[in-house]
Amino acid sequence: MKKSSELFLERREQTIWARRIGARFAQEMKLPLETIESIDCFIDKLATHLVMPHKEPTRLSFRSVSTSRLHGMEITANMTGNGQENKLFIGYQPGQEITEGGNPQRNNFKTSTFSTSKSKRLRVEVCTRLKGLAPTNTYVVHEEGKTLLVGIVEGRGTSLEAHNSAVVAESYILSNSKKPLERILKEIDLLVNHDPGVSVALARIDVYDKELQYAATGDLESRLWVPDSGRWIDLIGMEGVRSRHLRLAYEWRHGSVLLMLSNTGESDNLLSKLETSTSNLAHQIIAKMTTGMKDAVALVVR
Repeated sequence: MKKSSELFLERREQTIWARRIGARFAQEMKLPLETIESIDCFIDKLATHLVMPHKEPTRLSFRSVSTSRLHGMEITANMTGNGQENKLFIGYQPGQEITEGGNPQRNNFKTSTFSTSKSKRLRVEVCTRLKGLAPTNTYVVHEEGKTLLVGIVEGRGTSLEAHNSAVVAESYILSNSKKPLERILKEIDLLVNHDPGVSVALARIDVYDKELQYAATGDLESRLWVPDSGRWIDLIGMEGVRSRHLRLAYEWRHGSVLLMLSNTGESDNLLSKLETSTSNLAHQIIAKMTTGMKDAVALVVR
């Protein structure tokens, strides 16, 4: 088990890389540097999944993406030794005001997509609401062979203790991703001294064997949609550690969605506005998240 000092050093290294990436992003997008520094927390979240601890990327490349509605940057990091290639997309919509810390800014960073070169069949889209988003809400995305581990960590409140608990939980998940999900959650509970303000939801998806393992603490919301079934499967349950192991009756194919939300009570409101018969369900969810929700992190896996 890693000591808190080791976790702190890992996080600090990732933060250093986050700021370098943020500065390069601002330069490539022709944005003032203070724009990036004002949302360091958001860039930090994204870079956590782009740069692995204690491994400097051998190459960072940037590619501008621009359409009539969205400007963005695709960042690719080639990691040392293992040939892994991580990609991250940061979207930027100019001309829209948001309020961050009471200061209006004409920027709106909305969604990111994380993938690796090995995982061609799964895509994870992450949507965060910056307006009021606490630094204690975060997410993890980790590939293990033919499976993908995704999860949300919520540390309620804005205190230093809540932030530290969320950081410890996130780092522990990434460094112990091969363990059974229930065990990960129980060990996190011990690490954060049974802090009731920390909630974690984890899902491990095996696309080829049509299996989904899920475990969660607290009251985070997760739901599964497989097009052939025509309905949402509710993955939430009672308080405490709860888990499910689903043998999917239908193939996980394009259009399948696992939705994980960090703020409770929003999924019914969100799903009631969706046309679930259409094939672009993931895009609809992201669109609704970016326009109608606050203080939330959502993972959409498809």
